[in-house]
Amino acid sequence: MAKKSPRKESEHVTQTKDILRERIPKPNNMEILELIKQLKLEKAFGYARKLLERTCKSLDPKTDAQRTLKLAQEHALCTYKDPDLPVSDRLDRALRILDAADTIRETQNQETLGLAGAIFKRKWEAGGQKTHLEQSLYHYLRGYQQGAANDQGYTGINAAFVLDQLAGLEARQAHSAGMSSTTAEERWKQARQIRKELTETLPKLADQDVTLNESYWFLVTIAEAFFGLTDYDQADDWLLKAAALPDIPPWELEATARQLASLARIQSPDDPPEAGSGAWETLENFLGDRAQ
Repeated sequence: MAKKSPRKESEHVTQTKDILRERIPKPNNMEILELIKQLKLEKAFGYARKLLERTCKSLDPKTDAQRTLKLAQEHALCTYKDPDLPVSDRLDRALRILDAADTIRETQNQETLGLAGAIFKRKWEAGGQKTHLEQSLYHYLRGYQQGAANDQGYTGINAAFVLDQLAGLEARQAHSAGMSSTTAEERWKQARQIRKELTETLPKLADQDVTLNESYWFLVTIAEAFFGLTDYDQADDWLLKAAALPDIPPWELEATARQLASLARIQSPDDPPEAGSGAWETLENFLGDRAQ
């Protein structure tokens, strides 16, 4: 059997390696951010992390605090997504990077709070500790309180998702003890309120700025809000708009599908995916041939 040829690395990875080895001059910060954007699209998070680590060390926050924070946020993101690092190590590292750049307990920056929420959510996925899910919710809610329009619904939609996850856990625990959970009911109610606000606020933003209709994450955020409200017709419309966009990285589609599937399992816990419920049909329509 012939050996498979090694996968050819992209020009962006090659450029990054040359920068790290000092074979070519270091780009300016704007060029670094553009290169990072391309590496993220290719899921080359390890190279992005190394490039950002070196770049951040050379910055002086006093001369350009906004750019320094942006690069630190990117550094934290690429660190927690880097598969070359052990899960617990990369998540703890990412939190330290973020906190050093923008004290998490005090910040009102939605990007910082959203990243903290995502890191703690990943800690929960990795270890199953409810306290991590509660910390994730705390940071997402703080971000959401700064205004849904200001981050295009990112922290709000994730706060609603985490509320559902916590409510599901608490409802199952109560059910196993032959009881009901008022806490779970309150969480579901809060998640619904957040999603209703998002479905009222975000489409208006798209009317004001038509370029948002070309933003994959913006479109699927609206879709997920309707999906969480079990308005599958509206969810289907927004998901199909998102799926029609060109050159969507597969990992972005996978992330959306995983989150929607988690919601579908909460909404229809006794129905398998093939049961043909509105949630699963909507998800299948979104994935199309990719669902095979």
